[in-house]
Amino acid sequence: MSAFETTCFLWILAPLVACAQTPITLTIDPPVIRRCVNGRGRATLRWGGVGYPGGQVQIRIGGFDGVPMTGLQARSSSAETGDWVEDGMIFAAVDEDGRPIGRVQARVTCSTVPETVLNALGTDSYWPLQIGNRWTYRLNNRSVTSAYVTWRVSRGEERQGVIWWVVAVETDGRQTGEMFFRTDSEGRLYRLMGNQALLWLDPTSNPDSQARLTIQARLPSFTTAELGMFPDALQYRYQRDSLILESGTLVRGVGFVSTTATLQTGSSGGFLEGLELVDVQLAPQLRFEVPDFSLDLGIEDPRLNLTGRAPRNCALPQYCIGCFGADPPGTYRPCTRVRLRLGNWAARAGERASVQLELLDARDQVVFKVSLVPAQRATWEHFQQVPLYTGNRPPVLLPPGSYLIRAALKNEAGETLTTAAAGVVIE
Repeated sequence: MSAFETTCFLWILAPLVACAQTPITLTIDPPVIRRCVNGRGRATLRWGGVGYPGGQVQIRIGGFDGVPMTGLQARSSSAETGDWVEDGMIFAAVDEDGRPIGRVQARVTCSTVPETVLNALGTDSYWPLQIGNRWTYRLNNRSVTSAYVTWRVSRGEERQGVIWWVVAVETDGRQTGEMFFRTDSEGRLYRLMGNQALLWLDPTSNPDSQARLTIQARLPSFTTAELGMFPDALQYRYQRDSLILESGTLVRGVGFVSTTATLQTGSSGGFLEGLELVDVQLAPQLRFEVPDFSLDLGIEDPRLNLTGRAPRNCALPQYCIGCFGADPPGTYRPCTRVRLRLGNWAARAGERASVQLELLDARDQVVFKVSLVPAQRATWEHFQQVPLYTGNRPPVLLPPGSYLIRAALKNEAGETLTTAAAGVVIE
């Protein structure tokens, strides 16, 4: 399998809150504690912020009204715990008058990976394999367009005396596979296939010719359609087999930002599949979120110009004369991307629920609907394409007007727990 056939992860980030009135951040390092003594770990609490107008800060255990861990400290400082931090323990920051500033929750998952390996994790490689890293890609192939897959680095695992980092792929919140990678001190990337360790990428100045990904160019920068410009990129080629050629781009410190596979044969040749990076989160950075569970909805653009064909075309291209079901050249099936995010969902773990996503016209008529099942993790995130047409062959574009994209979190009984909505205008 190729680089873009592999994907993975386990969500491991701790929820964090920072008050808008006092722009100071409170973080815990490491965000997931893996070094333990009798099932408990130690961490460093750090706080500060250039714009914080207040004076001194105190850290408390258990919440804003909890037991003091420190006395009054400088507004930008840090404090060490002992080996007594338990999973789920809350640390809160208050000002000198006891007013809330921010809070963070400890995550403790005692690791069996040797400490020397934990210390060797770096952030400088072209494929950063820190546990908790996550990438989301838009997937196109000959069967689907603009679907989404997520890659997660889930864990380290020892094989034949060597630690490999497990990269697992998730589609619609379900893990569909996992692969094993590691890097050496020179930044070379290896992949474990069966019991064979293969040199996958050698980014050094004099790369080994045995590396499966052959470097074609070294770029000072690379610009993606979704995320903008990144510095320091590599472009590669990889002959998967006698018929399939893969090419792609990696960015130092980020990883794979795009891949394309081409079928090199006859009338059925041409584009086979591809990935484009649309969202990335790299450890140990934390996402800010409120302590109560919440449903958030985001859209690409509140104004969708179908007349000018501004939204992307999600039609299946005509790849070959004999391809069954492909749209003919020139077919326009516009769609827009919606991002759903269910925060602090771990607090409701065990409760069966669904997220209903609908597109409604000005008369509240449903023109698109899909039901999704959120994964039981602290934060569930999902990308969904919403078609801007009805019918099939030929597709009929939605008429101009005001529309509403609405998401509702419902329990097993069908009761609505929370909703989120966004208006869009089709021109």
